[in-house]
Amino acid sequence: MFPKITNRICGMTIPPKTEAKIDLSHSNYLERRALEMALSRAASDAERAAIERLLALRDKLQVEREAHDQLMLARRHARGEFFSDAKVKAINAMGQSRKEMDKTVNDYYAKQDGAMGVLKAHGLSHFGAVMVSQRGNISAFPADVVDDVRQMRKLEEAFADEWVATIGDPAYNAKLMERRREAARMFRTASTPMWLVAQPACPLQRDMDAGTLGRAWSKLESISEEAGLPSLSKYVGIDGQAAEDGTPAAEVLAAVDGLLAAIGQSTKKLPARKATLAALEEVRAILQWADQHQARVYFDVEF
Repeated sequence: MFPKITNRICGMTIPPKTEAKIDLSHSNYLERRALEMALSRAASDAERAAIERLLALRDKLQVEREAHDQLMLARRHARGEFFSDAKVKAINAMGQSRKEMDKTVNDYYAKQDGAMGVLKAHGLSHFGAVMVSQRGNISAFPADVVDDVRQMRKLEEAFADEWVATIGDPAYNAKLMERRREAARMFRTASTPMWLVAQPACPLQRDMDAGTLGRAWSKLESISEEAGLPSLSKYVGIDGQAAEDGTPAAEVLAAVDGLLAAIGQSTKKLPARKATLAALEEVRAILQWADQHQARVYFDVEF
């Protein structure tokens, strides 16, 4: 049934390695059902056209998704990594079943108000914490695929942006952004670099010591809390967010100035004190530039 490979050393004939199929057929099932339900509830020609456009964009994205899945499989096999039948079975058993997903559609999506309500419900579930988590997992992929994974994530996020733009509700955008910020704060670790981003970009920001700032972040949060100051995490944003979603630099500068003063009075030990103070002075310089240029800012978690 399979072509044979002859082991020339021992004279044995063995079949090539094979692997049972991982079932990806339900990977984006809820997305499709949400769009279909939204289309069925379109209240105007304009709504219908907007949702049909999303469906067309999804069709294009599906082609990219399938090609990406095949690439990931081929690269893994090229590394000599083949999953056992038991592992494939376990993978296929993970996640929601079709029945469970249909229950989500019927108990959650179907109870939303109109086409936009359905789109909002799916977006909050998939474009908030889930998106941030997926972005955070990129660095865990093997080196031979990490760039491909990053590119695929950009395509996914571009589609999410189109979805949100179709809804066109500033209040919804703010709610979604807050979920992303909360997720970024939750998923960051003690070793995660923290960058200060100004919009428009400050020439100084690419040279700041984000690693030192990230390692000291939790301790700085503790000192801010002790002094009754705003937490720096209040100003955490998401890479690529719109400028209007940032904070006026003057507000963040006041918080950093207060933190620098509090460090001198705090009884809490600050690891790598000299390097941390230097990193905060870099932050302060970026904030001063941003204030002068009327730029808005946010701290970005480097995943």
